[in-house]
Amino acid sequence: DWGLEPTAYLGLTRPKFPNFYMTYGPNTNVSSGGSIVWCAEIAGRYVGQCIAAMVRYGYKELAVKPEVHDEYNDYITQELKWTAWDDQRCVSWYKSGAGKVTNNLPMGLEEFWGRTRIVHLEDFNTKGP
Repeated sequence: DWGLEPTAYLGLTRPKFPNFYMTYGPNTNVSSGGSIVWCAEIAGRYVGQCIAAMVRYGYKELAVKPEVHDEYNDYITQELKWTAWDDQRCVSWYKSGAGKVTNNLPMGLEEFWGRTRIVHLEDFNTKGP
């Protein structure tokens, strides 16, 4: 589905894949300082909140809205432009075949925590009971 440029909303989920979550998805690798274990714990908490919402409201499906996914990934792309990783002369394993940085998290861990701390159900398409 994602071809040469893996993307995900918050590095955790993708449109068209209801009830599918990742704990080490695109652009979630800790770039400097911090712990990837901490990021996995953050992802686990977020996924747990999604599942709890499904149980609480009787949803059969929860899938991130394509426009929410796209807006977040536009933000990621813009933030990466400020980094050395995005330099065209830089060749590394954290870039896709097309040259896009698909591995590193371009924000501080506090911001990542803030964005994943609470699931915003309005970011998702749902199917009810």
